Amino acid sequence: MKIFVYHTPEKTPTENMPDWAIAVDVLRAITTMATALHAGAEAVQVFSDIQKINGSQ
Repeated sequence: MKIFVYHTPEKTPTENMPDWAIAVDVLRAITTMATALHAGAEAVQVFSDIQKINGSQ
């Protein structure tokens, strides 16, 4: 079995896709959001591009 790790969507290949994949980061993201909201955070903002966080597009 071969395991490949891609840290950002841009690095994920678009050719020769495997038959299955596991998105672990989704679980970490949802857990972080739920914990922040439970601790009193007013809102959670999600960005598809890290450049948008700083306002530069």
